[in-house]
Amino acid sequence: MSCIVGIESDGIVYIGSDSLASSENDIRHLKEHKTFINGEYLIGFCGSPRSGQILGPKYLAHPEEPIEEFVDQIKNQLNDYNLLIEDNENSVLSLSNFLIGYNGNLYQVYNDFYIGQFKEKYTAIGSGESYALGSLYETSKLDISPENRIRLAIKCASYFCSSVGGKIVIKSM
Repeated sequence: MSCIVGIESDGIVYIGSDSLASSENDIRHLKEHKTFINGEYLIGFCGSPRSGQILGPKYLAHPEEPIEEFVDQIKNQLNDYNLLIEDNENSVLSLSNFLIGYNGNLYQVYNDFYIGQFKEKYTAIGSGESYALGSLYETSKLDISPENRIRLAIKCASYFCSSVGGKIVIKSM
């Protein structure tokens, strides 16, 4: 799985990620990044690597619309590429979760396409989420840059979670 960490600070959004792809038995180091910029959006994803590719500029050309419409566009795009599943209640779900930075705000998009924001101005997703959130909580009390807080959070997650690791990539906008 992964660890994707986002922080909103002074009108800038920072999103960082690890670089592993894992399954039950394997760990692979990705060449592609799980954090990238597409138009006005900073995106970090975990789950299906194909879902992340579909949100890149090659497939989803430079979106410039409100966050709610952009998330609808994500849902449609994932549907076009058969990357949605139905649960027991016939609700459509994504195979991935996303963090999105837009206009200085950090959003978390859940697999049911709910768009959430948090009073803490930080969040994390992926298999290392709980470890990263613990680190983010503690470092919120210290005078540390957002980039270093993200690095510490992902390093903490990689220490405790076998499916998190590799190079840390951080982008901001």
